[in-house]
Amino acid sequence: MNITTSIKGLSLALLLSLGFSAKAMPSVITMDAAEDQAKKTFDLMDTDKDGLLDKTEVATFMFNKIKKMVGDKIPEDKLRAMVKQQVIKMFAMIDADKDEKISFEELKAARPKKP
Repeated sequence: MNITTSIKGLSLALLLSLGFSAKAMPSVITMDAAEDQAKKTFDLMDTDKDGLLDKTEVATFMFNKIKKMVGDKIPEDKLRAMVKQQVIKMFAMIDADKDEKISFEELKAARPKKP
């Protein structure tokens, strides 16, 4: 498995867990259940419990998850750089007020709406 693919896959998995693709979820999962899962994931990443995600929190969460998957197959500095690129892309997509933090409300607003 390509490391870049793994990182992009984890980024996608993180977005899915935050409710970014209703199509990827089984139809038996209600929007309330999807929002509950998104909130749990958000709270797990919010290590300082201020109700906001900063880039460090998201990057640390992603780095730790990917590191478990790939072990020592990639140098840590390269892995951190790749994660940083993905986090920058995520913040560009979600951080509506460009304050370098993501609130749960911004996250919900950025999620695709179900027709």
